[in-house]
Amino acid sequence: MILLLPNVQAESYSGSSNGLPTTEEYNYVTFGDVNNDDDLDIAYCGGGYLDSRYFGLFVSLGDGYGEWTDSSSDLPTTGSYGVVELGDLNNDGNLDLIAGHDHWARSDPNGIVLYLGDGEGGWSKGSSPYTSEYASQLLIEDINDDNNMDIIAATQSEGIKVWLGDGTANTWTESSDGLPDDDEYTGVTLGDIDGDGHLDMAATDYNGNGVHLYQGDGNGKWTDKTDSSPITRNNNFGIDIIDFNKDGHQDLIVNSQWRGISAFTGNSDWSFSDASSGLPINGEYGELQVVDIDQDSYYDIVTAGSNTRVEIYKGGTGAFSSWTWTEASDTGLPSGTYYGCAVADIDHDGDEDIAGASWGDGVSVWLNDLNGNPVPPDDDDDDPIDDDVEPGDGDDPQDDDVEPDNGDDPVDDGYVEPIVDDQPVTPSSDDGTDQEMNLGGGILSYWWVLVIGVLLVILIVVFVLIIRKRAR
Repeated sequence: MILLLPNVQAESYSGSSNGLPTTEEYNYVTFGDVNNDDDLDIAYCGGGYLDSRYFGLFVSLGDGYGEWTDSSSDLPTTGSYGVVELGDLNNDGNLDLIAGHDHWARSDPNGIVLYLGDGEGGWSKGSSPYTSEYASQLLIEDINDDNNMDIIAATQSEGIKVWLGDGTANTWTESSDGLPDDDEYTGVTLGDIDGDGHLDMAATDYNGNGVHLYQGDGNGKWTDKTDSSPITRNNNFGIDIIDFNKDGHQDLIVNSQWRGISAFTGNSDWSFSDASSGLPINGEYGELQVVDIDQDSYYDIVTAGSNTRVEIYKGGTGAFSSWTWTEASDTGLPSGTYYGCAVADIDHDGDEDIAGASWGDGVSVWLNDLNGNPVPPDDDDDDPIDDDVEPGDGDDPQDDDVEPDNGDDPVDDGYVEPIVDDQPVTPSSDDGTDQEMNLGGGILSYWWVLVIGVLLVILIVVFVLIIRKRAR
């Protein structure tokens, strides 16, 4: 039996939401660098379920320290939206935006809206693949491996739809063969469940039979594998496919409207085993992220709790077949009604920060204090050395460029998860190791100079001895 050690690191969070709305109603939030300044920005959508004054789509630009500036002037201020995602749809190197209209607030059924980004925070309306009905979940992903981004939608009455892109964002070809064409779906995610090298799909059927599974062939065609699904109950929301126990097989995590959170380990043969020990069995949970939030090399669940707060459940205790989760306490995250959450390293300090979209408390960002948080430069003093300091310009390996993620996670398409080959990245320490490695060339040169100097001294001594001998 292989045992995994329990989590040993704890973290707390500090609010950093200056410039973001504080009282309005929002459904969803995601990160991405829309103005190409190497600092993550934030996109969010107004829900209007309780109050129609808060309709619309919004983007705020980040400065790398948790300060935000609105960049939404070209985006709609009407309509209720349930989801917003960022990705480069026309291959111009700039992030674009898609959003799905939400029927819960009785908005007009206008399907998906698409806005092309100019790389500076501006937007222009583009060609949408879907202009009728509603979409409650969207993904941006390359389904058919042609290096062009495609769009996947969980719709609110027409099942699951997929459109293949041609890299221009002008032409979209539907490729939904084998997928359901009716009923309301509230979540969708992609991952290679069977290990054949092609993306498969898991989707939550809100009114019907739980979680539906579909095998992808890499060309946009799908085969129903729902008979293997571990969940048959309805009223599910957020969902993710990820190998959380790192045994080489993709696993499932599912949020429910009434029945808490469920986790299942996969076996690559479309069979699953329950691994929900320690997770809540009651309560309403919206979107979720699965990341190593405390940097202990084990995946954790960050999830929006509609009647509590953004909650964290630590993974990494038990054997592969008996995984156990532990709720993080004393995180400093405030209570509220949250439906959306996102995770990314906003301040370039090597740990994952959190954003939440709430009904009533607007949009909030909390910086993870695990590695400390950088202090913004003081532009009011007279010291010219401090004036032009920008995050990410130094030699700190934590300041590397941040790019938007590949869309494998439905809630977090606008940011890079700290995962490489399904292994969480452990940030480099500050013990000077990296600096010593960077000085390797200088140290080598120093030793060559020393050796040459010693040889010269020896030659001089020999020469002097020879002269003295001849003089005698």
